[in-house]
Amino acid sequence: MFLQEFQNRGVVSILGLDGPRTRTVFDADKSNFFAVDLTKSLELDQVFDLAHCLEVADHLPEISASLLVKTLTDLAPFVLFSAAHPGQGGHGHINERWPAYWQRRFSQHRFVALEILRGPLSGHPRVLDCCRWNLVLYAESSHCTSILKRAKSLGVADTFILIHEAGVTTELEHQPWRILIQTLKLMLKFGRRTRRALRRWVPATNP
Repeated sequence: MFLQEFQNRGVVSILGLDGPRTRTVFDADKSNFFAVDLTKSLELDQVFDLAHCLEVADHLPEISASLLVKTLTDLAPFVLFSAAHPGQGGHGHINERWPAYWQRRFSQHRFVALEILRGPLSGHPRVLDCCRWNLVLYAESSHCTSILKRAKSLGVADTFILIHEAGVTTELEHQPWRILIQTLKLMLKFGRRTRRALRRWVPATNP
């Protein structure tokens, strides 16, 4: 799916890497796809503008995590990366980790985590939740200034604020009517008590 989308957008040099079981979904001409063992070192004579690894790392054993990151950083100066966080759940997840776990490994190769994608994606419900939650752009350090300057010029939204606002809205939307009505009654009652207290505390002004 991703290879096809890159082709549709005019990308000329494309290579897909995945486990042997995915080989069956490709046609006889597999020139742009290699079935590989991602837990082992890969020797490729190509480099790319972007390496793309979404929701893959959590399916690999912890012992191969650093090797996967090295493979990605050797392939390109930019890595679009996401991996399941603890408690996310899913079929075959054996290494769910918080983002800092992966950030430490990328930093060993002088790659910096740029938080510039989850904000814009937060308003697109058609994007898989796991990508909206976990997606990070890692950039080789020498490229960070230009990327962040570009993000500033585009007014990239702050991820934390948007996620917080969405969380509050979602919580309200999923509360039963009984709870919402009780909450409204309490708010009205609190407002009446506050006004009575203020009338007692604030001396009346003579006309």
